[in-house]
Amino acid sequence: MNLSIYRSVLLAYGEGLVKKAAFLLCVMAMCLLFASAATRAQPASDEVLLTATPDGTRLEVSDGTAHFHIPGDGSWSFTWQPGCPRLPVRKMWVLLPPDAVLESVALASTPASLSRLAPDGSVELTQVPGCEAEAATGAPGELWPDCWARVAAAGQLRKHRYALVEVYPYRCDIAAGTVTVAQSVSLKLTFSRDGASKVHANLLAQDWLPGRSPGFANSSQFESEYRLPENPVLAADPPVDYLIITTEAIAFLPELGQFVGLKESRGLSVSVATIESFTTLPGPDLADQIRDYLKANYESWGLKYLLLIGTPDPDDPDYSDTVGTVPMKLCFPQSYWTDKPPNEVQAATDYYFADLTGNWDADGDGKYGEAFSTQWEHTGDLVAGGIDYAPELLVGRIPFCDVTEVAGFLARLIAYETASHNYDWSSPGALDWRNKVFCVTHKLDDDTPAYQFSQYLHGSLTDQCGYNIFVAHDEDYGVTPPADLVGYSTADIENEWQNRYGVVLWACHGKERRAVDVFNYDQCPALPADTPSIVLQVCCLSGYPDWSDNLGSELMRNGAIATVCASRTTWYVSNWKEPRQGGTLDMGYFMAEELLCRRHPLGRVLQNARDTYCYLSQGGAGYHGANLMAYNLYGDPLGCLGVLRVRTAGLPVGWKGENYFAGLEAAGGVEPYTWSLLSGQVPPGLVLGTTGALHGKPACKGIWTFTVEVTDATGARSSMELTFHAKERTRNIFGCTITPAASASSLLPLGLLLLVLAFRRRRRA
Repeated sequence: MNLSIYRSVLLAYGEGLVKKAAFLLCVMAMCLLFASAATRAQPASDEVLLTATPDGTRLEVSDGTAHFHIPGDGSWSFTWQPGCPRLPVRKMWVLLPPDAVLESVALASTPASLSRLAPDGSVELTQVPGCEAEAATGAPGELWPDCWARVAAAGQLRKHRYALVEVYPYRCDIAAGTVTVAQSVSLKLTFSRDGASKVHANLLAQDWLPGRSPGFANSSQFESEYRLPENPVLAADPPVDYLIITTEAIAFLPELGQFVGLKESRGLSVSVATIESFTTLPGPDLADQIRDYLKANYESWGLKYLLLIGTPDPDDPDYSDTVGTVPMKLCFPQSYWTDKPPNEVQAATDYYFADLTGNWDADGDGKYGEAFSTQWEHTGDLVAGGIDYAPELLVGRIPFCDVTEVAGFLARLIAYETASHNYDWSSPGALDWRNKVFCVTHKLDDDTPAYQFSQYLHGSLTDQCGYNIFVAHDEDYGVTPPADLVGYSTADIENEWQNRYGVVLWACHGKERRAVDVFNYDQCPALPADTPSIVLQVCCLSGYPDWSDNLGSELMRNGAIATVCASRTTWYVSNWKEPRQGGTLDMGYFMAEELLCRRHPLGRVLQNARDTYCYLSQGGAGYHGANLMAYNLYGDPLGCLGVLRVRTAGLPVGWKGENYFAGLEAAGGVEPYTWSLLSGQVPPGLVLGTTGALHGKPACKGIWTFTVEVTDATGARSSMELTFHAKERTRNIFGCTITPAASASSLLPLGLLLLVLAFRRRRRA
C-alpha cells in the first residue's frame, strides 16, 4: 500500500474518532447542564428554596439619627424589641404541602455580598412603655438580631399549611454603631411529611378564608397538592355555616329562632348547640371543652362563623374563682413578667375558639398563649406548630346570659339588620345617622397626646369614604382641621352621643367600667336605644369579662349594637404619631380602616386588623401577643354597619378595538351584589354584566358618562356616576421590537447543540 494512502487512511480514521469523542462529550455536557437546570428548578418535595433581598429599603440620616425607610407594599415591617435598633424586616408567607408536619419546620439561611454601613449618627431606638427596657448593648462584633432569618410561625389557615418567615437583611453591631447589610439571603426551609395528618378533604373543597388571603412566595410549588382528588371522600355531615353555642334556657327563646331565620334567609345553614349537651358543668377547663367540640366538627361541617351567647368570665387556674356559662380562655401572653400584676400578664380571649389548629400550650406548662420574647429569653408557645394566629373561624359574642337581656338584645339586632333592607343609600333617608362617626381621643402620656389618631382617621378614612366625623380632643392641640369639641367632660361626650352616630371610637386609658375621662358604665342607660352604635374601644380593660357590669357589656345592654373591647391591659407605643408605628393605637386604626373604608362585617374587621398588626409585629411576639388576644368582639360576627356603597369611583382608560375589562366593586350591605345600569349608556362595544364586569371592545373613541347601581341580597341599593374614556392608538410604522437578550447560561445548551451539528456535517467531495 502506498505510504501516502496509508497515512490518509490513518488520518481519516483518527479524525472520525475525534469527531465521535467530541460528539459524546458534547452530549454528556448537555445532559449535565439540563440535569443541573432541572435540579435547580425542582427543589425536593420536603424543602422550599427562596431568596430575599433588601430591595426598596434605604437608610437616611437626619438630625444625627439614622432612620430606615421601607416600601409601603406590606411586605416589610420593623423589628419591635424594646430598647433595640429599629431595623427593616422582610416578611414572607411560605406555602407548605397539606401533609407537612408543622413541628418539624426548620430554616437555614445564607447571606451573600455583605457590606458594612457606618451611619453618621446612631441607629434609631424604639422604647415600648411599661417594658422598662434600657437601650440594648452588645459585645463588639456581635450582630443583632442574632440570625439572618427565622420562622416566626408555622401553622394552618383553614386548608393551607404555611410558615411565616422573617428575614433580617440588616443587622447591627450595637457596640460599634455599624450596620451590616446582605445584598441577598438564601433560604432553605425543610420539613417532614405525614400522610396521616393531611388536611381534611372538606377543607380542600372550600376556598373561604376568615381574613385576607396571604400572598405565598411559592404558591405554585405545592398548588397541585391542594386540589381535590378525582373521587374525594367527603364527610357526610350536613353543612353548618354559622354555629351558635349557648345555654338551654336561651336556646328556646323565640327571638333566637327569629335571628336564626334571618341568617337562613340569606343562604346560611345555622345550627344551635347547647353547652349542656357536650360539656360537664360546672368544672374547670370549660373553654377547652368548647374548643374540643369545635375541633371535632368544624372540618366536616365546613363551619365559618361562631356566635357565643353567655357570660365570658374565664377560669383562672391560679385562683378559686367564678366561671362564666360560656367562658373565654384565660391566656398568659406575658408570663415572663413574673413581678407584674395579673392584668398585665393575662389576656382572656375568644381568639382561642377561632384558631383551632394552633397548639396554645406548645411548651406544656399549663399556661396558654405565652408569647415569644428574646429580651427575656422566653420561647413560650409561639413556636413552629404552636400558636399560629391563623384562625379557622370568625367569632363574636353576646356577653350575658339573662334570658330577658338576651331577648332584648336579639330583638334590637334583628331590627338593626332589617332596617336597611330595600334601603336606598344613594339618597338622604332615615338611616343617615349610620354615616356619622364620633371620635374621642385623650392623651396617654405627655409624649403621646393621641390626637393624631383622630387626625389620620379624619383625613385617611372618613373624608375619603363619605362619612361625617365629629372629633373631640381633651386639649386644644392647634391642629388643622380643628377638633369640634375641646376640653370635654364625660357629660359632654354623653350629650354629643345623643345626636346619633353609626360608629363611636375612643382612644384613651381604660379601666374595667370606664374609658378614663371619656365615658363611664353608668352613663350607658342614657344612650339612644333606637339608633345603636358600633363602638370601637381603643383602651385597656373595658371589656373585663370577670365583671358582668364592665363597660363593654353595659354598652351592649343599652346603646351599642356591637363593641370591640379589651379584656385586660393593652400596650401602646410612646410618642405614637402615625399608623404602623406599633401598639394598641395601630390596632384601633386598623379596625377603623376595615369597618369604615372596607365596610367589612365585624368578625372580619377584627380579624383583618389582627392580621395586619400581627404581620407588622414579629408574629405577635412580646406585648403584641397581648394586644392580639385581649381585643374581643361583643356582637354578631356577621353584623355590619350596613352602609352600602359603590367603591369604584373611576374607570381605567380603554382603547378602540382592543379588549377591555374592569370589575366594579361595592362594599357594605349583604353579599351577593347585583349590578345594573341606572341611567345613561355604556360605550358601544362594552357590556355591563350583573356581576359588575364591564367588558368588550370599545367600538370608537370618545367619552361616556353613565350611572351604575348595585343591589345587595336584602334589596338595599347604591349608585355611582362613572366616566369612561376610550382612546385610539397612533401607530408608528417605523417602530421596532426589542427582544430581551437571553442569559449566557440559557444559551450554552444551544451553543453545544450547534457544535454537535457542526461535527456531524459531511464535507463536500
